Amino acid sequence: MGPVLCAMTVGMHLVTLYVWLVVRVLQTVEVHSGYDFPWSLNNWVPLWGGAEFHDWHHKTFTGNYSSTFTLWDWVFGTSSAYLAAKHKKKADISKTIKTN
Repeated sequence: MGPVLCAMTVGMHLVTLYVWLVVRVLQTVEVHSGYDFPWSLNNWVPLWGGAEFHDWHHKTFTGNYSSTFTLWDWVFGTSSAYLAAKHKKKADISKTIKTN
């Protein structure tokens, strides 16, 4: 009801509301699919969450609440465990490559 009430309050055109709702539903499906597609917005838009970022939320049930703008997770510190795990994984991969 939130988007509909907002659209009615600010006088948004009905077609604009429908386009916005379709875009948001498609984005939600993509983020919850578990796949990081090459055309995903997180590959094109800085600070966009994407499937990998939001999957951490479903794995741990804490942190990474955003499926869209990761800035707020960073501001409130809810993405710190994810970022630490991602950094550790990248370091482990670098260490493995150097030893081989």
